[in-house]
Amino acid sequence: MEEYLRNGIISTAAHTIVLPISYLMESCFPQHKLKPGNYDNITTLLMTITRLLNDLQSYQKEREQGKINSVLLNMRSHCSFKIEDSIAYIEKIIESKRREFVEYVLMDELSDLPKPCKDIHMS
Repeated sequence: MEEYLRNGIISTAAHTIVLPISYLMESCFPQHKLKPGNYDNITTLLMTITRLLNDLQSYQKEREQGKINSVLLNMRSHCSFKIEDSIAYIEKIIESKRREFVEYVLMDELSDLPKPCKDIHMS
């Protein structure tokens, strides 16, 4: 699952929206945070949440097309899981990541991004 998410979060393109806007709005935006692998935790969490939400909505279509996503991958990993179990599991992950995301946005000591950049991530 970790390998899937590491690769899958890029395809949501959430970072291609929030990072350029953040960079243009804040002259003090750290340039090293624009490079893949150096994204701030807020950006990575946003990308992960977006990927998992998309997977929840698209698993039926992707199943029919023979593609894999986190819901289907989770079912394969847990042989006793039915689709409902896998969906519930992914929903728990999303909720956990959302809480962590909000913490990073609201607590200054967890991220060195300027407040306007955090606000862009929240929107």
